Amino acid sequence: MFNPQIPPSGDSPAIPSRAILEVMPSQSQPLPVLHRLLTLADAAPRPGFLLLLGPHAASQAMLALAAHLALRSSLRILDGGNRFNAYLVARALRRLSPASPLPALARIQVARAFTCYQMAALIESQPPVALPTLVIDLLDTFYDQSASLHERRRLLHRCLARLQRLSQGAPTVVSLRPPPPGQTDPTGLQDLVHDAAAQLFILEVPASPRQSSAAQLDLF
Repeated sequence: MFNPQIPPSGDSPAIPSRAILEVMPSQSQPLPVLHRLLTLADAAPRPGFLLLLGPHAASQAMLALAAHLALRSSLRILDGGNRFNAYLVARALRRLSPASPLPALARIQVARAFTCYQMAALIESQPPVALPTLVIDLLDTFYDQSASLHERRRLLHRCLARLQRLSQGAPTVVSLRPPPPGQTDPTGLQDLVHDAAAQLFILEVPASPRQSSAAQLDLF
């Protein structure tokens, strides 16, 4: 089974020309990263969904983004890699506001998928309302080879079409894990998501193993 890993700095995956690429350091200046995502998410008209590629499917960045959005409105989170952590979101909320985090947490609707069929059903069942949507680790369940690659690609095409429609009404951000350094995704699934995204952001990781083990993504 293909299991994407974290590439070292400088080993960015090949990116289709359709995506607008911005590379961001994951260990420094995290707030400008979130500010940039929030600014683009609020832009109108929206040309499509935003894609965030990074270690652990950029889950910490996505949780921090969820905290910022939850202070403003309700939102939905579709979790494909079992990465949502309410404690981390609450901690981020406490740092953003002196008020209790409970009202903001209550505005977050979380749904998890454990198979590619469940993820497809989750995404396609979302009503086209003006509600921000975060999809964390979209492809995790699609690397399960219990379904044929043809079937997984078919389901992913349906997911991407729905995400593009949802993004017309409200901010929509999707996160993925990168493939191993110097490699591409042999399934071609990441290329499909890259091609469908309006804008792509890559979170870099430290260049050395020592830096990688010592540093943490401090978004909170």
